[in-house]
Amino acid sequence: MKIFRWQGLVVFAVLFLLIWGFLSFYLDGLIKKGLEEDGSEMLQTQIEVQSVGTSLPSQSAGFKNLAVANADNLMENMVEIASVAFSVDAAKMVSKKVVIDEMSVEGIRLNQKRESPAKAYRPPGTGKDGEASSGEKAGEKKDPFSFGKILDPKSPEEILKSEKLETVEAAKKVREELQALKDKWEKKLETELSTQALEDTKKKIEALQSKTKGSDVAGIATAVQDLKEIQETIQGNLDKVTNLKKEMQADTERAKQLITELKDMPQKDFERLKKKYSLDLKGSSNILASVLGPEIKEKIDMFWKYYEMVSPYLNKGSDAKPKEEETEYVRGKGVFVTFKEQAPFPDFLIRHAKLSLDLLDTKIAGELNDFSDNQRVYGKPAVMNFSSDQDEKFDSFALTAKLDRTQSVSNDSIDLNVKSLKLNGLMAGEGPGIEKGFANIQSTFKIADEKNMSGVIQADLGGLALKLPEQGNEILKAVSDTLASTDKFYVKIAIDGSRENYALKIDSDLDRIISKAIKGAVTGKAKEFEKSLRSSIFSATEGPLAGLNDSLGGILKSGDLLGDKSTAWSGLLNKARESAAPAGLKDKLPLKEKLPIPGGLKDLGLPF
Repeated sequence: MKIFRWQGLVVFAVLFLLIWGFLSFYLDGLIKKGLEEDGSEMLQTQIEVQSVGTSLPSQSAGFKNLAVANADNLMENMVEIASVAFSVDAAKMVSKKVVIDEMSVEGIRLNQKRESPAKAYRPPGTGKDGEASSGEKAGEKKDPFSFGKILDPKSPEEILKSEKLETVEAAKKVREELQALKDKWEKKLETELSTQALEDTKKKIEALQSKTKGSDVAGIATAVQDLKEIQETIQGNLDKVTNLKKEMQADTERAKQLITELKDMPQKDFERLKKKYSLDLKGSSNILASVLGPEIKEKIDMFWKYYEMVSPYLNKGSDAKPKEEETEYVRGKGVFVTFKEQAPFPDFLIRHAKLSLDLLDTKIAGELNDFSDNQRVYGKPAVMNFSSDQDEKFDSFALTAKLDRTQSVSNDSIDLNVKSLKLNGLMAGEGPGIEKGFANIQSTFKIADEKNMSGVIQADLGGLALKLPEQGNEILKAVSDTLASTDKFYVKIAIDGSRENYALKIDSDLDRIISKAIKGAVTGKAKEFEKSLRSSIFSATEGPLAGLNDSLGGILKSGDLLGDKSTAWSGLLNKARESAAPAGLKDKLPLKEKLPIPGGLKDLGLPF
């Protein structure tokens, strides 16, 4: 009896060696291709890896020179990593779980310029490949202070070319409304109080007078009825006149109000543009916010990009536990059998990783602990920290990031503390810079439910020696002289809200220092500027405002015509009453008993 089938063993050995050889030769390339192609598609930005190395006997792997491009600036890499090395737990891989007990990540660098544009997987934020989302071209340098742009005002002519005057738009609307009122009243006077109706009523009164000259009883009775109808017609038109007068009064007051408000608008335009462009003290009270605001918002957006890249890999346990589904067995096809775990375990876990961050031309050591895709199961949050003792760049550096998904609502935090960060030789070409100084930086940020961020960062700068270029402008010279003698100031930045809608508040005593410096220099120039701006605005609005009183006059003319109509109809009413005077109609009526009207004159309902 044969215990071993040597033929089968040989076949197994040959297959094992073939698979081993295939993986030895091609596994590295397959992993590299997967990282670059599948990873790029997943993150929607180009991922590049120089080389990948694996070792099946030691169950380890690694790669060198990983670069993740910035999708919104294709001339920049968001992250660069010099090398990564790790070992995996083979026993866990049998159950489709990746567990890395130890990992080493060296040479982490952020926001590094590229030599050539990255491949675009989606349109960058600016809509053009390689163009920075902030609107800067690659290699373009910014003035870190930008005082020249803020403190050097535009001329009134330049302002009026770039700004719309609300007076001009309002004048157009008012002119249209006044014309509409004028047309409305011309139509009302023509349709509701027509001249033809007045003439027809006059003729009826004249005909009535002819009827009352005879003594025919039937004619007189008819005249009485005609008189009653005439009087009702006249009274109806007089009632119309009364109502129209009230409406006219309201429209006239509205028109006067519109013109009055419009005449005040050039001054409002002046006040608005003066506040925006003038060099008064109030305008200089928040200069630092104007300078730093756009750049801080750009950094906040970049932070959210990093955060959203990492966050999805921690969220497997955040959803409700799905119902177990039965796997349908198909004959001839394999089925992966999953046995119930005695102790649930995440599908991906990095127990511990040693990190090395290249920042400020300094290597800062760090570590990552308990990074898993299901913290609810694992029971521990992911914690990353970097720290360094005294160095030529600072006295101490500490950064701690905690990503906590162990509860139903995530609670993440980032804390930074840097003491005596050296600010030596921070120059911007020929522009202003810091020759020497130091900064103490402290910040705490919390992110709730992966949506809302709140926190404060404060930098206290001291021992400063600022270098500022020569200035020909009086205002800039005053600012430069003051800053040159300033050796310390603080900047405090507070952020609160979601990524799409957050409040950013920047406070600094540097604003007060600058305001004090420009107060004296700006007063005379501000008055001259404001005088010129006011003159330009009033000249530009003179044309649109011309003729408005004529438009109002057209409405008032309709009011005069309405008064004439009222007088004319009142005159007809008096004339109709005269036609019914005792000497006219009453005296010609027969006695009561002779009238064919049982009630006599009273039953006729005469208006006298």
